[in-house]
Amino acid sequence: MNKIKTLVLAAAAAVAFNSCTQQNAQKYNETVVGLYAGYVNNFGNDVNKITAEGSTKENADAALKHMSSTTDSCLGVLNGLKPSDDAKDFHNKVVAVLNTVKTEAIPELQKLASIKGTDNVDEYNKVIDSYNATSDKISKLEDEAGKAQEAFAHKVGMKVQ
Repeated sequence: MNKIKTLVLAAAAAVAFNSCTQQNAQKYNETVVGLYAGYVNNFGNDVNKITAEGSTKENADAALKHMSSTTDSCLGVLNGLKPSDDAKDFHNKVVAVLNTVKTEAIPELQKLASIKGTDNVDEYNKVIDSYNATSDKISKLEDEAGKAQEAFAHKVGMKVQ
């Protein structure tokens, strides 16, 4: 009889632990997804301010400053999170996306802003081609992050929408 009680208590503890783990996983997932969704929205708005026809160099510079600030802020928040072992790959993939934006996309957009208002079409096309290649790289990294998120969700029994 004691063995049965012990097994029932162990099963109840496992269910409670799993529920707590799933809640923590859900909270972590929602934090990262919410942060990234807001970031992408801000990033898109800033890119539009940089690339829009008729946008001034001053507007582009302000957008670049905002973009750099929000990228650093998001990286700071992510670096402050303590992902579980199950979430580490997802976490690292999202950080890789933001690091690529910081080290590759933003410098290319800075080059684009620096030639704003000039008639240097060849340089403009060169920068746009480079930025497009980086955008493709970021899209692939985002796909990898999505797959890592799905794997994380599967490990902890969470549904991702």
